[in-house]
Amino acid sequence: MHTNHEALKIMSPETFAHLGEGDLVYIKAVQRHGVPSFAVHAANGRELAVFESWEAALTTALENNMSPARLH
Repeated sequence: MHTNHEALKIMSPETFAHLGEGDLVYIKAVQRHGVPSFAVHAANGRELAVFESWEAALTTALENNMSPARLH
């Protein structure tokens, strides 16, 4: 039986790219048209939505049963 760490080492890049897909999102500060905003990204990096505030991004993620992480 593999430990989590060992399993990650032998995971294919394709499988790794889908890890957390549908459940895990990250919230990242971005600039849109010169306006500070917050983007919600899927675990694979695809941008899902942009909000005016971190709170709105967080609330939307939680309302959609996603586990958010914040990136600086």
